[in-house]
Amino acid sequence: MARRVLPPPEGHPVPERPEHAAKAELDTEQWRDYNVAVHEMVTRARAQCLRPFVREQQLGKVEVIIDAVLWDGEVVDFGIRGLEEVPDHVIDCVAEEAWGTQFPAHQLAGEIRLQRAVPVEGGPANEPPR
Repeated sequence: MARRVLPPPEGHPVPERPEHAAKAELDTEQWRDYNVAVHEMVTRARAQCLRPFVREQQLGKVEVIIDAVLWDGEVVDFGIRGLEEVPDHVIDCVAEEAWGTQFPAHQLAGEIRLQRAVPVEGGPANEPPR
């Protein structure tokens, strides 16, 4: 599946990023801060949005990729890929989790790209999640 943009909430200002953004230089603590934020976001998105959909569709175990793009320390874009047909309500749910995540406020010049492979277990509806 091609990458789908996770739409920002209505009225949410999204800063524009340059076409050829330089990579931001982060120290170890800043990397940790951003990675913790992404981990929390994908954990919530898996539990609240993806697992119920995968179970309902009886897809078994699948993997999706969720990514975040930051420019000058601010989130400018989120995306998801890995499932063929994902209904809008699932995309909206993941978008809500993504855009609702509090990311660190480091003052950095340049672009940061973070992505996570998210395994989703979609066993039978009466089986508890693992």
